[in-house]
Amino acid sequence: MIGKPAAFDLTVVSPLNSTTLNEVGARSGSAAGMAEVCKHNANDAKCTELGWVCISLAVETYGCWGVEVQGSISRLAAHLALQLQCSKSKAITSIYQRLNLTLVHCNARALLSRARFQHSVSGLAAGQAARATEQRKHDENDAKCKELGWICVPMVVEAYRAWGTEAMESFSLLGLSPCN
Repeated sequence: MIGKPAAFDLTVVSPLNSTTLNEVGARSGSAAGMAEVCKHNANDAKCTELGWVCISLAVETYGCWGVEVQGSISRLAAHLALQLQCSKSKAITSIYQRLNLTLVHCNARALLSRARFQHSVSGLAAGQAARATEQRKHDENDAKCKELGWICVPMVVEAYRAWGTEAMESFSLLGLSPCN
């Protein structure tokens, strides 16, 4: 693998989406593992044809990285540590910090962009888009949650801080108030 070009394919997967729950359950890292397999199934043949190595960078929305990316980062950190004359653990920490900051920044930008678009297109009053999203989330997830013995409580907030009804009720039950 050393000396070959690599195609890094990044994917962020939710361990709570219905497909993931049906396939692998709710174990930490299992959704990332499933995403790695999917990425390889989709890309390995083309990468091999091009003489590349396909490396899947799968991370779960709660921060658990896939096994393959952990190994890749460890190998990359070993080379980086030699080049920068620092410890491998410091290099690993630096790589993960940079990746995580980049993902947080991109996620925030995508969420704000989507929420602004929904507001501009929907013309709904504050809170109505959040309530509609809560209902959609219930429609998508209630059956699976009930099957697992879970309670589905969508926590939806609009870009301009209008919380959905269920989110507000949940805050109230917990004796909290959302930051506005």
